[in-house]
Amino acid sequence: SGVKARYPLGHSFLDTPIFAHARVDLETLLYAVLVVVGVLTRFWDLGARAISHDESLHALYSWKLYAGQGYQHSPMMHGPFLFHANALIYALFGDNDYTARIVPALFGVAIIILPYYLRKWLGRTGALVVALLFTISPSVLYYSRYIRNDIYIAVWAMLLTIALFRYIDERKDKWLYIGAAAMMMAILTKEVAYMTGFIGITFILLAIVLERLSPDTRRVVKVVMACVAVVLLIASAVILAAAGGAPEGSVLAALHTLVQYLIVAAGLLIGAIFACILYDGERQWVRTAVRSIGWRAIIISVLIALILFALLSTTFFSNPAGLWTAGGGAIAYWLEQHGVQRGGQPWFYYVALLLPMYEFLPLLFSILAIAYYLIRGVRDRNNGQDRLFIAYLVYWWVLALVLYSWAGEKMPWLVVHPVQPMILLAGRFLGDVITSANWQRIRSRGGAYLAPMLVLLGVALVTA
Repeated sequence: SGVKARYPLGHSFLDTPIFAHARVDLETLLYAVLVVVGVLTRFWDLGARAISHDESLHALYSWKLYAGQGYQHSPMMHGPFLFHANALIYALFGDNDYTARIVPALFGVAIIILPYYLRKWLGRTGALVVALLFTISPSVLYYSRYIRNDIYIAVWAMLLTIALFRYIDERKDKWLYIGAAAMMMAILTKEVAYMTGFIGITFILLAIVLERLSPDTRRVVKVVMACVAVVLLIASAVILAAAGGAPEGSVLAALHTLVQYLIVAAGLLIGAIFACILYDGERQWVRTAVRSIGWRAIIISVLIALILFALLSTTFFSNPAGLWTAGGGAIAYWLEQHGVQRGGQPWFYYVALLLPMYEFLPLLFSILAIAYYLIRGVRDRNNGQDRLFIAYLVYWWVLALVLYSWAGEKMPWLVVHPVQPMILLAGRFLGDVITSANWQRIRSRGGAYLAPMLVLLGVALVTA
């Protein structure tokens, strides 16, 4: 177990050969099994359920583009990617309820495969656990069989994470190009891409600042941020208590709307504090990676993003107005909808309702992971990169919950976005537990008798 814990990509039980005359090891077989399960659960009877209201709009306007009636982007239905992808599927396989859902199903299978490319940071076992959790996640599964944009955003976010850490590790320009394409495709998919981008960019900036500071200064910064966060939370509580019975139109009633912004600011600080605790910044991975980016790579990345935006936003130059509606127009429209608060869900809609009800496994194990890594620290296997990776996942976890709980429009499909970092963090944690356990000792103390109970528990969790 010591070898496996120290060398996540080195020799381990996952290298056990399965077939004597084929180069297939246990790890490859397990991924293949998960992909097969993913294909079956995503594609089986895909057209049986009636098309919902939102799905009907997406299916209809995709059909109009496929039928030659054109397409003009409208911010109300989010980005143009969905409609172009669905129109392509109609052209290849015909138009019906089943084919309308093929693209999200394909993305639902892709998200099971992508953890493989983060094995260096998740660990080989952890990456398999992440793939398993994506396979059985009720939210990920359901919205992989539903014509909405959120499973696409989850895949783009995975590609962004892969591109970020693979570039930090390898310094190869291709990861910048993949990252630029993934970010632009996310923008062309749905406006929550700006939240994803905000989380990633602020983390990179935070890491750069940490790497520039001395250890003593880092400690002072953490204390200051903690004090400011406490002050913001106390101020929020005081305003809420004072404004409870204030008449409408009064100053206190007006201050009531300020509370949500104070709480968001406190949440951002808490995420930053956790990241600062987990990542010491001594190795300066992010600063070194940023300094290694050349102008040629920057220009090519920008061109990739601009070309993708121009092609899809204008439907291959047939709708020039899309350059505005898919850019500034989309941002303006959805900022306005923040105040409308369609759905009228409470701020705790995700954290106290959907996540405990449907995603209790990632929620539970990601909370345990945060507590474990904050108290015990991160067992680093990659010269500081593991601490950076765990800090990123925890920061993403906190900010996703805060931002989606703050956003005015809270809908069930948005739960996919906060659950994604939970799954990644839970997978890394469970992978660490599995690979560091002394299984021989557990077995000698009667642990083998627990195996049937674990199988029954697994079946119960999957079928719950």
